[in-house]
Amino acid sequence: MNCRILIRQPPEVSALARKLPLGYVLGTGKTVSLLIPRIGPSLYRQVLEAARIARIHEETRIAAAISTTVH
Repeated sequence: MNCRILIRQPPEVSALARKLPLGYVLGTGKTVSLLIPRIGPSLYRQVLEAARIARIHEETRIAAAISTTVH
């Protein structure tokens, strides 16, 4: 299915994610089923691009923090 789960994303990604239709998780215990509605390719690309940019910013922030703490 090539699903992606985006956890703790910046506001730009979260705003796009709010446009997504709700999916469902059915079942309990060890077996669950995911019901994920389809979205258009345009919205999918927008979410992936926003997540990619957010990842780059986060990696840059981490690299800057590491370079200032390593002597």
